[in-house]
Amino acid sequence: MSVSLDASADVRAGVALVTARVSNPGPVARRVRLVNRLDGPVLPPRRRGAPADGWSAEGFDGVVPAEETLAVGYACPVGEGASAGRPLKLADVSAPRGTTAPPVERARRDLPPSAPPRDAVPLPDGPQTGRADPDEAGREADDAAADRGAAGSPAPGDATDPTAERDDRASRGDREGGDDPAGSPAAPAGDGADGGDGAAAGRSSDATAVDAYLDTVERRVARGEQLTDASVAEATAALAGSDLDGTPVAELPDALAADAAALEALAERAERLAERARATDVPVDALRRLA
Repeated sequence: MSVSLDASADVRAGVALVTARVSNPGPVARRVRLVNRLDGPVLPPRRRGAPADGWSAEGFDGVVPAEETLAVGYACPVGEGASAGRPLKLADVSAPRGTTAPPVERARRDLPPSAPPRDAVPLPDGPQTGRADPDEAGREADDAAADRGAAGSPAPGDATDPTAERDDRASRGDREGGDDPAGSPAAPAGDGADGGDGAAAGRSSDATAVDAYLDTVERRVARGEQLTDASVAEATAALAGSDLDGTPVAELPDALAADAAALEALAERAERLAERARATDVPVDALRRLA
């Protein structure tokens, strides 16, 4: 009795979902080599970012136990209108031998997920393209302030000496309202020195941008979860229900890996900022008395 192959493909949204059943009715196990016949690359099932055991860019190489049937499946991007009538061929049948997975690939499947160094990952969808050194920025600001003090000139954007301006405002207040502080005009609500409404609006805008980025990543991750170890029906429904946020199927694994690295870097930085924020103790009352 010979080994037989039954393969079919379902094309949806430019992607062929190939399923195959390899039957071995014989009394001994047989090794088979299946070769992809479609034009696109093989997108095999993955384990910890590496192709599952037996898969390669050309197809599948594995053992079918005696008197059993082996079911396999993979995805393959194809052009619009492409035919997928015979997606897979049985290229070779031989006696079983040792494992086909190289030691390096076996080790990769056993290792936990890895991530690049935090400083090597740019912040996603942010207005800045790099990280500024706060110590360096502080030193530059101090040097600029010292230069302005030595030259006796006001800071950029100040048309007059701040001391003279305060004295002039005090004189106008005395003339308009006498010695009664109530005679001084009140500052508009939200325009105080602490930023008021402007700071709150800035925080709201930042939160909206972060939420939008996380929503995009969450949709991409959810689509990846649907396609991971999915049956043909489940994968077909997932592909038909969304355009993957504009990410081609072939690029989805790399996009999800980049998302994971960026989120880990973002979480690490957020934790450090939270610790610094909790450690602060701004002496508001003392500063108000000094002002």
